[in-house]
Amino acid sequence: MSKDESAEVAIKKYMQFFGRYLPVEAQIKQAKDAEDEKDAFKKSTDYKHIQAAKNKTEYEDNEKRIGVLKQKEQELAEQSSKGLLDLDAFQTKHLTELENQLILYRRQKARVQTQLNAIRREMTEGKKSFKKTYSDLERFFPGVEFQTLENIEGFHQKLAKVLGDEFKETEKDLATTYMMLSNEIVRILGEIEEIKKIPNVSEAILKEYAQLNTELNNLMTSNANYDRLNELKAIAAEYAETRDKVIRDQLFAIETEVNQRMREVSESIFQNEKRMPPVLRMVKLNKYTFDTPNDGGTGAQYRGLITFDLANLDILPLPFVVHDSPLLKNIEKRVLAEIIRLYAEQEASGKQVFIAFDMLDTYTDEMQKLLRDHLVLELSPGGNELFGRAWNKETETENDGE
Repeated sequence: MSKDESAEVAIKKYMQFFGRYLPVEAQIKQAKDAEDEKDAFKKSTDYKHIQAAKNKTEYEDNEKRIGVLKQKEQELAEQSSKGLLDLDAFQTKHLTELENQLILYRRQKARVQTQLNAIRREMTEGKKSFKKTYSDLERFFPGVEFQTLENIEGFHQKLAKVLGDEFKETEKDLATTYMMLSNEIVRILGEIEEIKKIPNVSEAILKEYAQLNTELNNLMTSNANYDRLNELKAIAAEYAETRDKVIRDQLFAIETEVNQRMREVSESIFQNEKRMPPVLRMVKLNKYTFDTPNDGGTGAQYRGLITFDLANLDILPLPFVVHDSPLLKNIEKRVLAEIIRLYAEQEASGKQVFIAFDMLDTYTDEMQKLLRDHLVLELSPGGNELFGRAWNKETETENDGE
């Protein structure tokens, strides 16, 4: 993981190497979609776009009221021998629907009117403009170039034009919506008037029944939406739980495989000597730990990192690893000799290990021979530097120039 890379990004990439991120990604998306749907529904209830009971107490009060209204509805029908009983069932249902639509459209019209007034105020205020001149500044700062200020002002004018166009488009859409709502309200009022002209139906009975039925439907809708919100909450929680379980399972599978392979690498390094291998813990999608148990020395920690790299080189389709000399020089010599042996064995599986190494003559003859057999580039003072000379040394020419 690079220093600029978050743990979550690094773990996701690591999981992709193992082919274990796809099922996690699918569950994350499913859980997010469920959470988004729940949040959208809840916001609609918060902003009163959708009517819903606020809590369990209100829900239960609504249920009691629904029972009372249904009883009143039945009594009203029984008391009218020529009123509502003479109404066609379709006409009664249609009247209720029209009353509900009328309430809804009037609310929407009021909201659109508010938005339309606000956007028109913004458009009016936005038309104010000021002519910019830099003549006063030039009097105090003669010879100064004001082109940059003019460029900035030009950018501001272009931005104002873009916003102005957006305001016009929004105002046009709102005005169209307002007109459509007004037309619908007129149409609904007309239909209600027609229904009220039905013969043998008392105007008072019809009005009372419509009001009763409207309240009843509103309460039933409110409770139904309360149930729907709770259902969406339960679905979102279930998907989140499934997502977390899938993540845990996939991380544990990677952790188990890597730890087992690191144990094998450690056993190959120490052979008959029992040493605790490094331990990787994939805690969650944005957190992991890597530890060398009971040994916090620098050499042990570097050895743990090399062990981790060799384990991954064996498990994953990685072509090579690179280790710099600071990783190697702090490891005890006999242990490093075994690590170099493991490096050399990677050749058989078509893998490569690139290392930078110094002070070769302080190690065993066998290890020196193994490294020289695989030597690619050797650097040393006296003309054998990478570019033929040391760049940090002063030359006579440079001294003369001073």
